Amino acid sequence: MKAMFNRRADAGKALSPLGRGLGEGETPAFFEFAAAQPPHPKASPSPSPQGGEGLRRALTVFAALAAAIIWPAAASAAPTKRTLDYVILKDGEPIGAEKVDITRDGDAMTVDVTANTKVKMLMLSFTYDHKRRETWRAGKLEAMSAETNDDGTPHKLEMARDGAGWRLTVDGQRADLPADAFPLALWTSAVVKSPLLIGVVDGQRYKVAAKPAGEETIEIAGKPVKTKRWRIDGDIERDVWFADDGMAAQIAFKRRGYDIVYRLK
Repeated sequence: MKAMFNRRADAGKALSPLGRGLGEGETPAFFEFAAAQPPHPKASPSPSPQGGEGLRRALTVFAALAAAIIWPAAASAAPTKRTLDYVILKDGEPIGAEKVDITRDGDAMTVDVTANTKVKMLMLSFTYDHKRRETWRAGKLEAMSAETNDDGTPHKLEMARDGAGWRLTVDGQRADLPADAFPLALWTSAVVKSPLLIGVVDGQRYKVAAKPAGEETIEIAGKPVKTKRWRIDGDIERDVWFADDGMAAQIAFKRRGYDIVYRLK
């Protein structure tokens, strides 16, 4: 994240779209009713209109109750939530935190990112506060909005699909982006598919190329975690270790000679 050590820097932090389908219902049971016995020879053969109507109503209610049991009205599952908590380290020392809240509801997914850092070096101090929301549908990013306080300089960014590409608005200035652009949001492995990454603070463009760098086991919260490492090169450089679920377990890069690491707690 450039913003921590460069007051004009853009940002880049972190961003999978895993849709979740609904379970199949059980095969309904079929109900049979015994045929009514014929009337007694001495009984009147004329049917009672009220009795027939009552029977039809009873069967209708019974069928509705059976359907409610077999096919519950609440066919869609309740939304699921997950949180990724990262500690931000500078040369091994904590300087901040980033939290990624992921809410899935059917094929829709909302991701809320908050990041805060505070750095003190000699006579200098720096603060950074960032909030971002991403809207996904069927595993595809549809829109993103962000607000950032970059050491006293505010930024507002919006990015949304527009026809065959993207519409980007940064601090009131609008621009068009190609369809293969993607935010510099590293929490998801979707980021390695794009040749053009967009800074999430001021919208700066970065031409990049990503390639796999092998499988590695790293330590997260005192436990070994198997990951796939990816290397992003070009206008920016990042190393990202993705867990099996496609979400970042660790992110690393250098900024002005310092080693910056985002590590999942």
